[in-house]
Amino acid sequence: MTDKAPFTDADRLVFHLVRRMLADGRVAYFFGPPSEMFRLLTVALAVHEGRPAEDIGRDLWARCRPETVRTARETWMGLEAHIDRETVGYLDEYVSPEAAREIVNRALLALEATDHG
Repeated sequence: MTDKAPFTDADRLVFHLVRRMLADGRVAYFFGPPSEMFRLLTVALAVHEGRPAEDIGRDLWARCRPETVRTARETWMGLEAHIDRETVGYLDEYVSPEAAREIVNRALLALEATDHG
C-alpha cells in the first residue's frame, strides 16, 4: 500500500471539473482540448495518477460528450423548424392557411432580427 497525501482543495477542484466535464457536454466543450485548462487538468491528473498526461487527456476526452452541445444557431434553426411546422398547424384551426403562414413568417422575421447567435 502506498502512502498518498490527503486530497488538497486543488485535488478536489481537478476531480470536480473532471466529473462536470463527463456529466455535462457544455463544460467539456468549453474546457476541452485545445484549451490551456484541459492541458493543465491533464497534467494535474498525470501527477496524481502517475501516468503520461497525453494518455490521460486522450482517455478523458474519449469519455466526454461535447457533441451534445448545440450552438445558438443550431438551436435557432431547430426552433425555426418547430415554429414553422407546429404553429401553422395550430393557427390554421382559427385562420386560413395563408393567414397562418403569414403570421408565422412575420414572427420568424421578428425573431431573426434579434441576436440569436
